[in-house]
Amino acid sequence: MRRRRTVGSVPELIEHLALAVAAGDSVGQAVRRVAQSPPPGWDDLAHDTWTGLERGQRLSDVLMRWRQAGGWDIADVVDVLLAADRDGGPVAPVLDQLAAEARAQRRREAAAQARQLPVRLAAPLVLCTLPSFVLLGVVPLVAGALASLDVNLPETTP
Repeated sequence: MRRRRTVGSVPELIEHLALAVAAGDSVGQAVRRVAQSPPPGWDDLAHDTWTGLERGQRLSDVLMRWRQAGGWDIADVVDVLLAADRDGGPVAPVLDQLAAEARAQRRREAAAQARQLPVRLAAPLVLCTLPSFVLLGVVPLVAGALASLDVNLPETTP
């Protein structure tokens, strides 16, 4: 469950990083800023990031833990951050593009889950609705029809 929550909040993480970089922070400062106020789902990783950076760990080592925690969803972001830290290139436009792609991916996944909902609800709907329809609709009709029949039973003589 924690992995799903972390992966689902990747767009927020990227947006936090993009805002920090657009505000003039270096990559290391942006990572520290995000570690101080992480998006939902990244609390544990943010704490590990903050303590690691405070203890003098390299930024590349800290970002590799991000890659392990977020999987392929965060791999491109980690690569961009590492390249920007190493080469000093502009990172804000790339982060904006990655955030847009992550949001689009999240929308596609939500739409796919929404399309699966009717299939998942079919069995409970049939199992719950059909018996109630039979009990409330069919049984009274059959009982009424049987009651209206005038059946003369033969008398038995001893």
